[in-house]
Amino acid sequence: MIGNLSGGMLFKNTVKTNDKKLGVVKRCVIGMLTFVSEMNEQILAAIAKAWNWRFPQLTPIQSGLINRTWKVSEQGQSWLLQAMNTHVFPQPDWIDFNLQLLSRYLTLHHPNYLFTSPVVSESKKGIFEWEGSVYRVFPWIPGSHSRNALDDANQAFEAARCFGAFTKNLCAFPAAELKVIIPGFHDLSLRYHQFELALQNGDSHRLHECSDAIQFLQASYPLITKFESYTQHADVKKRVTHHDTKISNVLFNEQEKGMCVIDLDTVMPGYFISDTGDMFRTYVCAVTEEEQQLDLITVRKEYTQAIVAGYLSEMGSELSYFEQDHIYFGGEVLMFMQALRFLADYLQMDKYYGARYPTQNKVRAENQIRLLTLFQESLR
Repeated sequence: MIGNLSGGMLFKNTVKTNDKKLGVVKRCVIGMLTFVSEMNEQILAAIAKAWNWRFPQLTPIQSGLINRTWKVSEQGQSWLLQAMNTHVFPQPDWIDFNLQLLSRYLTLHHPNYLFTSPVVSESKKGIFEWEGSVYRVFPWIPGSHSRNALDDANQAFEAARCFGAFTKNLCAFPAAELKVIIPGFHDLSLRYHQFELALQNGDSHRLHECSDAIQFLQASYPLITKFESYTQHADVKKRVTHHDTKISNVLFNEQEKGMCVIDLDTVMPGYFISDTGDMFRTYVCAVTEEEQQLDLITVRKEYTQAIVAGYLSEMGSELSYFEQDHIYFGGEVLMFMQALRFLADYLQMDKYYGARYPTQNKVRAENQIRLLTLFQESLR
């Protein structure tokens, strides 16, 4: 969501305007503030006032799927400005509440831990609302970059270590105090129920077309039973969990050492297998969930091992023996869950994820089924 923070990934060109009235606003109200696509001068002026910027220069950041993001520079200082997607996150004040709560805790108990909390505005808030849109500002981390893909297993280790350190530093924090941003987000039982509803109400042609995938997912129901047993076990606890551990949500330094985790919108109480599971799902295969050629899907065991080693290097002393015994189970849960979600959406005419081509969500589901099968085989 924050996108790639490397200098080379920034757009250097700004959008020009011939509107003379806007030009006056630019000169008189906000000095040298640069006009940026998708944001007019009035909004920029309000944002500049909210964070007490006089002559900020904005450059859009190239990547980022959920929130629009810019780098802001003024007098040798830099920040990261985001316009939040309130369709995905309809209660941005809850996210801000969580981040401010965690920031205060970490500042008190782990002052040396790098936590990317929002910069409060002049009104002492972490978000700024203007004409139905919500904006926030983060500190710019010098010498950092994010990645959209892994080059080697050491990067997987570093990412897992960073996510482990995040949860470890918050193990003593009362997770129940956090707002639940997306109820049932990684609830496998709920996702299977939604899949069953899709079987009842889905498009008849697509139901017939997907009979093999449907049968596989139905035959995998024992994973639901195991998930429910796991969550109810006395040695399993909820902790502060990131819930979106793709590689682009880790900042690396120039030596490819992990610095910190970012994109904290989905931080809420959860099980550690959500974080390890999402890493297994997105790190162990060299191709993504969009890959249509299923024979290209493989499981790189060295990446699996790196995730476990990196995460346990921080969380090993915090997890119960029962939890440690189920660390790989997270991969099964997240792969199965995404297959359920993709196929359910396809059966219901792509209402949630949308589709760039007619069978995209069917392909995604089959991709995740193949990955789950290979991942399970790799564990035997």
